Amino acid sequence: MPEQVASGNGAVLPSFTKTEKEVLSLIVGGLSNGEISERLTVTENTILFHIKNIYSKAGVFLKKNTRRNLIRWAIKEAGL
Repeated sequence: MPEQVASGNGAVLPSFTKTEKEVLSLIVGGLSNGEISERLTVTENTILFHIKNIYSKAGVFLKKNTRRNLIRWAIKEAGL
């Protein structure tokens, strides 16, 4: 089970790494994986690795609208 922390609104959130937080914030900002990789100057495969970890920690299971669900979760629960 991933480590968790409490948010300001009392919700229990996964403990993301600094890079995972940055990637999640850029996803919420509407950037594509390619745009995120350019912004962070890493490969797109590295971004996919971080996204996989974010999904795992956030408990977002793969389905048709996974990215949309992740964005909704990040805004509602993580306050991004």
